[in-house]
Amino acid sequence: MPSLFHSQFSAVNVLFQQIGALLRADFKPVKEKELENIENALKSRRKDTTMTIRVNSEDIEKIKSKAKKLGIKYQSYITEIIHQVAQ
Repeated sequence: MPSLFHSQFSAVNVLFQQIGALLRADFKPVKEKELENIENALKSRRKDTTMTIRVNSEDIEKIKSKAKKLGIKYQSYITEIIHQVAQ
């Protein structure tokens, strides 16, 4: 993947961490602009369609491994990849 994807994915990873912190009641105040960025990221990633596809099992294992290193669910990782490709 291009480095642009990695920088955007890093931002999404931070978003997932912030949501996790909020759910754990480990709240840290953010500036209004940062809050707007978070709101926009959540809106643009609204999930409203279910998809069933057949994929190579080795590819899925590699994706699961990468997602685990990022500390997110592999389904979320795949969703983010699809979102980035669609942009």
